[in-house]
Amino acid sequence: MKQPEASRKMPRASRIGIFALAVLFAATIVGHITLTATPAPPSPSTPDFILPEDGATDALGLVTFGGQMDRGAVLVGEDPWVRLELSLNAAELETTETANVPTDFVVVLDRSTSMSDGKLRTARAAVQELLNLVGPTDRFALVHYGSDAEVAIRLAPATPTAVRAWRREVDGIYVRGGTNMSSGIDLGRQQLRQDPRSGAARRILLLSDGHANEGDPSFEGLTGRSRNAANNDVVVTTIGIGEGFNEVLMAAIADAGLGNYYFAADPMRLASIFTDELEATRETVARALVVEIRPAPGVRVAAAAGYPLEELDDGRVIFRPGSLYAGQERRFWVTFEVTDQASRSTSLGTVRATYNHREQPLAVALNHPLQVEKVRDQQRFAAAVDREVWKRGMIEEDYNRLREEVATSVRKGRRDEAKNALENYRISNAEANERIGLMAEEAAALEAELKALEEQVEDAFTGADQASKQNKLSKVQQELSRDLRRIGAKKGKSPPPQDAPKQDGGN
Repeated sequence: MKQPEASRKMPRASRIGIFALAVLFAATIVGHITLTATPAPPSPSTPDFILPEDGATDALGLVTFGGQMDRGAVLVGEDPWVRLELSLNAAELETTETANVPTDFVVVLDRSTSMSDGKLRTARAAVQELLNLVGPTDRFALVHYGSDAEVAIRLAPATPTAVRAWRREVDGIYVRGGTNMSSGIDLGRQQLRQDPRSGAARRILLLSDGHANEGDPSFEGLTGRSRNAANNDVVVTTIGIGEGFNEVLMAAIADAGLGNYYFAADPMRLASIFTDELEATRETVARALVVEIRPAPGVRVAAAAGYPLEELDDGRVIFRPGSLYAGQERRFWVTFEVTDQASRSTSLGTVRATYNHREQPLAVALNHPLQVEKVRDQQRFAAAVDREVWKRGMIEEDYNRLREEVATSVRKGRRDEAKNALENYRISNAEANERIGLMAEEAAALEAELKALEEQVEDAFTGADQASKQNKLSKVQQELSRDLRRIGAKKGKSPPPQDAPKQDGGN
């Protein structure tokens, strides 16, 4: 297993790489290839939960929780890693019940001078499309920002009369000023604070095409604003449009705000993104979702699909995947490191999820033990691997983590670093293949995938427009890696960046 972000000291021989039960797709524009995993097994037919000691259980079955480990043993001295595939499923609701979820939706729109060349015009058209979908049970607001920020539409019910007036306000927005993103976020949050509705699902949709350069442009200040919004039950989704924005910052704002992150290289993608986010908001079943892990002694939580990990004083480790809408299935991988290898077997710990449904706090928890053996024999270790779960983990987690690592190196202009990461990954795969053994076609599919990504990296550092090619490649690969590590996080009607093919089981 390739080492998680939180650790960089694992011996090379201990890293099990991706082995693809794969179908290779050619992609357009940047030519990236997507590796297809074995489909996940059906969700359990009965809720997999127990009553936590300090919370109310989800007796209604609104959310079910499942988990599968990729192995039942760790290899002492060589491979201390275990990956757990978690799935969260929200129940389908009757149409009338879903439609009754009150929705407060705020668009925070960049209208700085860099939004010229048709980008603001397309963004306005996307907002107009959104206004075709909002209804009387929804409330809507629009904030726009340049060097300053203004409220174009104050939060109000989307009645037919109001929508007609709002259309004129949208058409009146024009480009001017710098990029004072902090003031835009502040005004968006203010709209939701002034007249809160009990039980409402609330979301800010933040769009920018450039680097924040006025107001408070700091990473800490902008992510802190988003985190404060999430603490007040407001989800913040971000959209980077074009190629000039800071994708690291926009992705971090989305993580802090428990929302999604999108790269809209083609502004025509905006309308479908706006639609997906509105529909997901009005169909919300579970809000403020938190996954809580209480690792056993001698066990460390190393990674969780790229979500920020928070270590609490009582020993729990938590991460926050956001919300669940009706019928949604979310899957992500949690990586454990067994640091105490003295005893023969150990529990990884306990896992549960908490959330709110219509102001009621509820919880679900895994009902089966997460027990692993500690072995020294290679054959016993290999026999303890669940190959199908393991392959999914290699494809959905490890390969996409590599994709993100390569994107970071390309963004920084470090070709050799990106190529070294790919080569190290290839070496670790060969070592794992020797240990576990794969069919020839699986190994061949993996090698083809790695070569294709190497060619994309080489092309980004060759010929004309290198800076533009590197910028685009890093942005596309970053969004893909996030989406494919967090299966089902997005509503799914919006096409992936650059019309890339979707991974099976993906968004």
